[in-house]
Amino acid sequence: MSKKQATTPLMEQYLNIKAEYKNVLLLYRMGDFYETFYDDAKTIAKTIGIALTKRAHGKSAEVPLAGFPYHALDNYLPKLLNAGLRVAICEQVEDPKLAKGIVKREVVEIASPGATLSDKILDSKANNFLLALTFDDNICGISVADVSTGTFLLAEFPTNYLLDNLVRYQPREILVANKDFEFVETLIQNRLNAIITKREDWVYNRDYAYENLVNHFKSHSLKGFGCDDMDKGVCAAGAVIHYINENYKTRLEHFVSLKVLNLSDFMVLDESTRRNLEIAQSNQDQSKTATLLSVLDHTVTAMGGRMMKQWLQHPLLSKAEIESRQKSVEELIKAKMSVMNLQIYWVLFLIWSACWARLLPGAPTGVM
Repeated sequence: MSKKQATTPLMEQYLNIKAEYKNVLLLYRMGDFYETFYDDAKTIAKTIGIALTKRAHGKSAEVPLAGFPYHALDNYLPKLLNAGLRVAICEQVEDPKLAKGIVKREVVEIASPGATLSDKILDSKANNFLLALTFDDNICGISVADVSTGTFLLAEFPTNYLLDNLVRYQPREILVANKDFEFVETLIQNRLNAIITKREDWVYNRDYAYENLVNHFKSHSLKGFGCDDMDKGVCAAGAVIHYINENYKTRLEHFVSLKVLNLSDFMVLDESTRRNLEIAQSNQDQSKTATLLSVLDHTVTAMGGRMMKQWLQHPLLSKAEIESRQKSVEELIKAKMSVMNLQIYWVLFLIWSACWARLLPGAPTGVM
């Protein structure tokens, strides 16, 4: 429907906002409901199983409509994200009682599978990775981020290892420049359960990406992070910061560091090898049961679980590093009382944190 056909102020406002978010599903707040219209309404009705109706808007009497109560957002949003949809949440940003004319509305958040904070989607013992990439014939740069934990990584490697490293991180969402979309879509077809989000090519401009990063970290350069001369990696990392800032506005405070990974330190396991080894996913039913991870993971914290999974996904090549890790594990096995004490101290710390949070509003509730 064209904008000229929208004869009510409400629909004019909706279409103006929708024009800025063409490629995402727009949840439009109307009083106590989130409403969707046109193709968005058809999509949401089919995806989450709600009724598709029609509503008259001036001369436009056949406007498809579907919606749900605003307090049900936490129930329906995970279903939309798990279906691979990006969702823009448009709120009323002024008191309807004080509004002169139509209530002012604006998008306050864009939720996507790779950039979500929903507990109903996240697995506490696994990272929910958002990955940006850029490449040429020789060098590929990737940046991997977890919005829920603040993990922020960067790496460069030969382009022929691109698929192997995408499979290594199992991202939920991959950001690519428009020019690379078709190649990446073909590359990961039936190999990864990830959505591919197209970004404007200029987002990957090296100068723009570099400026994005130094502004975020409030630094003069990226030398302190060891990536000042990693052009492809910097482009990917800048694209991540741009995307998260665009989606979550100012929720980037917990991204306090950028770690450079030297992937040559780890064994390359191709897609076929990872699948046959069933490291973290079963071939039989795609579950986590009957996998190497399920056998080895006896961690008692979410952070420990995430570390265990990443260790298995990144087998070490350095004999010295392998032996150092073995010695550390050996010490913990020998000193069972020390392990028990560590667990007791950790529980006491969590209890202390919870009490602190109750007594002092705004106090920290735990650790990342």
